[in-house]
Amino acid sequence: MTRLFTFLLLSSPAHADILTLRAGFNETIKIPGLSRAAVGDPKLVRARALPPDVLLLTAMKPGRTVVRAWGTGGERAIEVDV
Repeated sequence: MTRLFTFLLLSSPAHADILTLRAGFNETIKIPGLSRAAVGDPKLVRARALPPDVLLLTAMKPGRTVVRAWGTGGERAIEVDV
């Protein structure tokens, strides 16, 4: 099960938002009813939920990963390029 979950996080979704960040910089994204988030590669990007509806992304080092966030509108995928 863990392998499948990791694969799903690492695969690039067909309908993802694309975000480009420089290493060491942050970005906040408003996601109504944010309940959880997952990062494909936490060595590249950190995600932190700031209640009630803000997702804080911090770019750690160069690479590409996918962040998935769940809120009242369902799942949202964000492809992050560092």
